[in-house]
Order: sequence, then structure tokens, then C-alpha cells
Amino acid sequence: MTKRMVSEKRRDFLKFSGVTAAMVASQGSLFASTKVIKAETGLENYPNKSYTEDMYRNEFSFIRGNVEDTGYAYHCVNCQGNCAWEVWSNNGVVTRENQSAKYPSINPKIPDFNPRGCNKGVQHSQVMYEKDRILYPMKRVGKRGEGKWKRLSWDEAATDVAQNIWNVMTDPAKGPSRLMVHAGTGLLTEGRRGGPLRFSTMLGSSRIYPSSYLGDMFSGAAVAYGEGNVGCTYDFMYQVDTAIFWGGNPSVSRIPDAHFVWEGKYNGAKVIVITPEFNASAKSADVWIPIKPGSDNILAASVIHEIITQKMYKPEFMKIFTDLPFLVNVETKKLLRRSEVEVPKKAEDKEKYEEQFYCMNALTDKIALMPGTEGDGGKSIRLRELNISPELEGEWSVDLADGSSVTVTTAFELLKANIEPFSAENTKDKTGVHPDTVKMLANDIAKPKVVSITTGFSLNKYFNGIMTVWNIASICGLTGRLGPYGGLNTENEFQLTGLDVLAGFSGKYAARFGSGFIGEFVFGDGMKTFDKYFSDEDVKRAQNGMGKEEYMKIIKEMIALGKEGKANDASHHGNIVKPWWEPEVCLVIADSKFRRNKGQEYREAFFKKISYFAYCDYRMSETAVYSDLLLPAKSHYEVWDLRTSPGYHRFTNLAQPIANMKPVGEAMDEWSMMALIAQKLEEIANKPENIDKAKVKDDKKYAKEGFHDLSIVHKEFTNMDDESQMEM
Repeated sequence: MTKRMVSEKRRDFLKFSGVTAAMVASQGSLFASTKVIKAETGLENYPNKSYTEDMYRNEFSFIRGNVEDTGYAYHCVNCQGNCAWEVWSNNGVVTRENQSAKYPSINPKIPDFNPRGCNKGVQHSQVMYEKDRILYPMKRVGKRGEGKWKRLSWDEAATDVAQNIWNVMTDPAKGPSRLMVHAGTGLLTEGRRGGPLRFSTMLGSSRIYPSSYLGDMFSGAAVAYGEGNVGCTYDFMYQVDTAIFWGGNPSVSRIPDAHFVWEGKYNGAKVIVITPEFNASAKSADVWIPIKPGSDNILAASVIHEIITQKMYKPEFMKIFTDLPFLVNVETKKLLRRSEVEVPKKAEDKEKYEEQFYCMNALTDKIALMPGTEGDGGKSIRLRELNISPELEGEWSVDLADGSSVTVTTAFELLKANIEPFSAENTKDKTGVHPDTVKMLANDIAKPKVVSITTGFSLNKYFNGIMTVWNIASICGLTGRLGPYGGLNTENEFQLTGLDVLAGFSGKYAARFGSGFIGEFVFGDGMKTFDKYFSDEDVKRAQNGMGKEEYMKIIKEMIALGKEGKANDASHHGNIVKPWWEPEVCLVIADSKFRRNKGQEYREAFFKKISYFAYCDYRMSETAVYSDLLLPAKSHYEVWDLRTSPGYHRFTNLAQPIANMKPVGEAMDEWSMMALIAQKLEEIANKPENIDKAKVKDDKKYAKEGFHDLSIVHKEFTNMDDESQMEM
């Protein structure tokens, strides 16, 4: 088509448009009907006026049922939301679940928590009736993972588990240390989880820490605060001046709580998201800072550099709440301890002196012991009451108990020296963040009144994750971010008093607690797969200052300490029993370890060391299919339960199953399941040929009396033994 033709067609179109517009303007709508319909409500034009209303009423009546057809629940499969839901049924089958909107308002100036829930949880009524639901106890009859099963009765299944537990515990060469009873992240509620944990504690079996094997421990926060789980409930976000989400995406991962963030934005908060990807939270934020993956620790260091060089830190806060005024030996770079300056008068004071540290007191120009340290036995930690005003900067000479003297400075002086290379200009190529953005971020943290920095769970999973969160915690320490002024928000927790009694025996028994990460790394021959899949360049890219060879050397040294039983020597408290255990018989509940540890290498290494693997869950999974025995658990809508922590909100939830719900297969709740296994174990122990072996010897760390009496194991589990009856 030529330009002339295009031009003529365009003119024709404009002419026609002009004529049409003129007709509409002069005569009204060109296509208007000549018949005018009088319509006040519109209902008179519908012959069956009640059809739509009746349809919805009938549907609602069908799915809602009667009062006895209603229950309450939540969805806590590796989810920390703890959201209250209402569940309805018809003829014993769940037909509907709805977010409950019954959370009370905590403050008229803050939006309430209603409703809580997400589209992941709302599918649970479908999941509980899906074809992958485990309906009956089943025993493997084919090759492991082949999917060939034989249906068993509960009596047969519980006896099978109990017999394997008996065999390993009464074997003099094995014993309780070779048994694992573990509940994973598919079962996070305190009520249901208490059953397997109580059973594990009673037998002195091993179990591992889920947050550790998931990489969710917030180790950097633990180094800084002595506790990894620190922070606030999400309603706090409504009243902050700056809300930073570092490696997080609350609109997706914290769906029930995210509304506080965005309501806070319209209440005046500045929302900043720091992630490599432009995610759902970044699009709604005031500022998105795209960062190169794995360089978060470098960005945090550059923020520290900016805060220090521009003197945006809070000296008085640092003196009171941080270790930055503590004195450090310039030569050794170690904290100056009381044990170096004074000789203890009593032998029992030696350990205390090792845990007491000094500052330089500006009021006396002499060193002074800082209160609040682990070795401190003073009644007050208030510096003003103790007439102490610590120096933050300087260098001094201190006389030691052996007659020598050393030059000391403050931890703050060392921080300034160490942070010098990490200016915004020097780090921009590694982080991908412009120096002006670093300066903006530092100002947005240091200058407002209330600033919250929420770290995502992803940060902990990097090689340098501990340094990243530690650096972010240091930013909070420099700028006075604590309590009502905000600070680091990893994952707050709370728990109702007394729930720990469900899982314990008041010190009579103790489980063998091990590290999740180290345990799975060692048990799955992780060193081999690490060497196979990670190059020197991969390790260096983690920005932790080490290459592959040095990194592997450190890991080997760590493993050797655990294997030789020397890990406890490094603890001043003597509280590290063993970082991992090597079980032979496993009873695992709701922990899909072969999905978490992807690849056949881990699975193959695991089953070379395991002789028996019983698995309990309500759905078939990558782990369930490889087990020797499957135990069907009830789903969230079928059980009584209780959930408190973590503290994303302030409420405890009680799960109440629907009264007339039809059972799904032969599923059983965890408390009944453990009680049945304990009953079968007690029956085995009381056989005439076994009674002499029923008292299984164990270290008094795990059995106060030096043994586990399997002949009364069911009575003890249900508190029906003579000792429990006397206490009651």
C-alpha cells in the first residue's frame, strides 16, 4: 500500500468519524432503541427472580451443614503462619474451609489480624481426599522405591516397629544411640508433635534440629545476640518509619502478614526490598535494590562503612548494648579477660574469670569490668549505677597478672579498621549496587526513629550466610535498632508455659539431640558430593575469603572433632554431647528428607547405614516411597491440636475436628500411634524370654537412673506407671 493510499484512507476515516460525531451530538445515540424501558430496579425484567439467590443459598446450605458439622483448624506443613480456619462438612465429608475472622483487635490505632490464610492452605480439603493419601499401614514387599506394598493391620504395623526398636535397643553393641525417632517440618504444631517427641525422649533416641538441616537457623543473629530467633510480630510493621526486607518477599512468603507492611506504607513507612529478582514485594515497594546473588554480606559491610565514616552511629547505645567498648589485645586480637588481669582467689572462680571482660572507664581512666557478661555475678547491669562510662575509641597499656603489659584497644576500633576496604565505591562491582544507593540505604537505616530489617530465610542458605546476618545485626547495633526502635527481625517465637512437659519427663529421660545440618551432611556422605559438585570458583564466589581446599579442610576438622568426641572440649559449658549420631533404626514422622536432599547420592549413602526405616505421613512422598513401613497419619482437619509459636502474630490456635467426620482410611493421630507402638514394645519386653533384657542401660545424661525400662514403656508414655501415679 502506497503512502498516498494510506493518506486517502485516513482522510476518509476522519470524515466518516466527523459525520458520526455530529449525528450523535445532534440526535443522540445513533443506535439507541426507539422503545424506552422503564426500569427502577431491573428485577421486573427477570421472570424467575429468586433463581440466583436460591442457587447460592442452596450451595451454602449444602457445604455449611449444621453446628456439629463445623470444626476449626490451621495448615502447618512447613508453614509458620498458624492461621485460624473454619472447616465445614456435609454427610461427614469436608466441603468447605474458610478463613476465620475472629481475631480481636489489639490496638484501635493498628489494623487487626483478620483474616489470616492463603491460597496454599485453602486447598487442604482437596489434598486430604487426593489419590496420594496414605490410607492404611503398609509394608514394603518389593525393592526399595519400587512401590510394591502389602497392607497390614495397625496391630501388625505397630508390632513391626516395636520389634525393630527392641532389637536395636537391646543389642549390647548398639543400644539407644542407634535409634532415631524424629518429627520433621511437616508436623510443626506443639500438640501433635509432642507425641513423637515424648516417645523419642523416653527411649533416649536421637533426633535432629529441623531449622539446622533446612538452613533456617539465623546463625549470624545467634552470634550477635546469643539467640537466632529475634524480632517482632508483624503488626509492628504498621508503625515503622522504614521497613527493609533483605532477601525476603513477604507478599508471597508471608501472605497472612503482608497487609501490615503495605498498610504501613500508606501510614508513612518507606518500604525497601533487597533481592536479586524483581519479585511481588519489590513491585509494591518504594525502593527495590537489585543485588548480585550471594553478595549480601558485602553490601551490609558497605552500609557499616558508610554509617561509621559519616558518624551516623549511636555512641551511647553502643556503650550500653554492644560489645564494641570491650578491650582487645592489639597483638592477639583477643578480648582482654579478667583471668589475664587477676588471679582468682578461689578455684571455682577460674571459669567465671574466663567469661568477664573489660572496658576503659572514661570516668576513672582505668579499666573496668563490664556487667552483663556470662561470668558476671553482679546485681546490676546499669552502667550509670556502677559509675562506668566506657570509651569507644583509643589505645592503652594494661598490666597483666603475670607482670607483663599489653597494648589494648576497643572492639570498635578493630571494626573501623576491618571495614575500611568496604566503601560503597570499592564494593559496587561485587554487589552491583551504586554508591549513591548504599548511602541512601545507610541514611534510611540510621536517621529515622523506627526501622525494621527483616531477613529472609534464603540468606542463611548461602556459604557466607552467617556473615551476612551477622553484618546486618551489626548495622542494628551501630544505629540503636532494638526494641521499640526496631532492629533485626528474623523469626520471633513464643510458647505457652507447660507445653514442654508433653514431650519431656521432668529430667528423668533426655533425647540425643544432634545438629540437623552436620548430621545429614555426615550421614549422607556430604563431603563426597561437595567435592563432586562444587568447584574452587563456586566456593570463592561465596565471598567468604576461602577457596575449596581450605573450606574442605575446615569441614574435615569439624567432623573429626565430632567423631573423636572432642567437640565438647571447645564448649565452656560442656553442653555439646555429640554433634551427630549414626542411627540404624529410624522412625521418622513428616520429614521429606529425600526431597530436601535432592539427588540419589544422599539416599544411597543413607540406606547403606540404615537397616530399618519406618515413615509416618498422610501423603505419599519422595521419602515415603523408599520406606520399609508406612504409617498413615491424620490430616490437619481430622485431629485435636494446639499451635503457639512462632510469633508472627500474638495468638494461640486450637484445632477442633468436625464431630461427625468420616474417617479417611485407617489414618491415626500421632499420640495414639506412639501409644500403640509403646504398648507393643512393652508386650515384647514382658515376654518370659525377654524380661531379663528389658532394662536397657544408658548414660545418665539420657536416663537419670541409668536405664530405660521397656517393660513399663507404655505405662510411662501414658503416665500410668507407679511413679507417675504417685506424682498425680
